[in-house]
Amino acid sequence: SLRSKGKVDVRKIAQKYGGGGHTLASGVNLEGPLEAAIGSIVDEITHQLG
Repeated sequence: SLRSKGKVDVRKIAQKYGGGGHTLASGVNLEGPLEAAIGSIVDEITHQLG
């Protein structure tokens, strides 16, 4: 599950990986190692923050 305090639209991140939800609270199920999932999500957050 993903949560945001407003600077990141976590819905867009969740949708990219087949999940969904709301701008400030969304969820997605990822397969594979936890470290890889964390890396992918952090990369997306970094991209949104510019």
